[in-house]
Amino acid sequence: MSASLAAMARHRRVVLAVALALSAGYPVGQWFGSVGDEALGDLWFFGLLAVLVMSLVLLIVSSLAQRPAVFMVRPEESSFSTPPSSPVIATALLFTFAASGHVASLVVSVKSHDLPLEKTVLAVAWIAGSCLLLAGAWHGLGVHLRPEGLRWRELTGSVSVLSEAIAPGHPLRPAVRAGTLALTYGRLELVRRRGLVLSQRLLRSTMSTPGSSRTLSSNT
Repeated sequence: MSASLAAMARHRRVVLAVALALSAGYPVGQWFGSVGDEALGDLWFFGLLAVLVMSLVLLIVSSLAQRPAVFMVRPEESSFSTPPSSPVIATALLFTFAASGHVASLVVSVKSHDLPLEKTVLAVAWIAGSCLLLAGAWHGLGVHLRPEGLRWRELTGSVSVLSEAIAPGHPLRPAVRAGTLALTYGRLELVRRRGLVLSQRLLRSTMSTPGSSRTLSSNT
């Protein structure tokens, strides 16, 4: 199973593109389908239900599976980066297919000349959530080790830590199964933050020595 998850992460853009095409097909089929053709409508519905269940199972399995703490070589950027996260991809798939179901329900309401406001708001919310998750899964956001230092990139912002910003003698060697790596700053002015960084797990700061450095914990 780990090999299948690794293959999905490696070819995530193909997987996401196919999922996006399938999710777009359901509301389009509802729009062009005839009102009285219940057999075709049931076929579309059970097909969507099947991929929703598969995405949920994939999310559970990928969340429970142990992922190796490794870095991938990115020769085009002369850097290393964490591999794409299988749970992030599975979550994006789940939200995309769920959004497709809500949009299809909205299409049926439009065809019957009945468009409740709450159904429209819910569909827009699902579409917005799926777009954000798709963008994150597509770009493979996370930790990057670059020649000049470390960079954590999210969809809405990033944190860059130059090598000179790390205090002498740090970082300390983490435990074998540690989920975080503590970086103690010696020069805070070399830590650059751009945009909005939402991960509180990354930016958990405490004073390490009086008046000088802070500690940043990042996923490994």
